[in-house]
Amino acid sequence: TRILFLLHGYESGACKRLSATQVNLVKKTYEEIKLVFGVDKEHRKCLDDFIQEDACSYVINCNKEFDYICIDLYEGNKVCDFIFQEDFVKKLSEICTGRVSINLFVEDLGKEHWYDMYFKREITKSLLNNRVVFFKK
Repeated sequence: TRILFLLHGYESGACKRLSATQVNLVKKTYEEIKLVFGVDKEHRKCLDDFIQEDACSYVINCNKEFDYICIDLYEGNKVCDFIFQEDFVKKLSEICTGRVSINLFVEDLGKEHWYDMYFKREITKSLLNNRVVFFKK
């Protein structure tokens, strides 16, 4: 199983622990993981393989395939706008062979309409003031 985490660098220790928790939960969910791969502006020790790069640029230029892509991209207290752009979502659909999840604030629900064009919506889970939306190929 090839997993891609698209994360954004955080200043607070709590957010760093949250990202490590996400990675560890996925490792427990998937029994056979060949690679947990991350793209972030800051280095993450919890990832098996890591690239320090802008997540949007990485996805647009990516030629690898992933079974699961987890999007958790915030700039301060705002979701990064580029994750809602069609060219980004279309490219995600080309590199994703299985599932995509997006961590959103409640007020951002509805902005993910391009994902419905390229993926099948599975479920939305509540997590505090966030909603994690899961899509399937």
